[in-house]
Amino acid sequence: QLERFAPVISQNHEDAPSPGMRHRHYAPKGKLYLNRQRRGYVDFFIGFGSNQSNVDFNLSPSRNLDEAVRLLFHALREADRQLATTIAVAPIPKTGLGLAINERLQRAAQANGEKP
Repeated sequence: QLERFAPVISQNHEDAPSPGMRHRHYAPKGKLYLNRQRRGYVDFFIGFGSNQSNVDFNLSPSRNLDEAVRLLFHALREADRQLATTIAVAPIPKTGLGLAINERLQRAAQANGEKP
């Protein structure tokens, strides 16, 4: 219907199965270990909440999901800046903005071979 007003330009003639599936999202170079309660033997640990100790970056000590979503990619880039080959991320609640954070982390983990 839009072609009546302007030419439609498509870079990919195959439709993606759902929005966001066509473009690759940022993923750190290191392998991600998701939903970890403690640091373990990883190079970089991203915490969430005030009870987190020995973290390299805390997304939100007050468990504020607004703050965490704003800092997520900053934390992953900081891990890259520090040349971390392994990155653990504390559990993020799977409600509200936490759903988006977990979805982005899952995509990043799949892009670079998440470990269980």
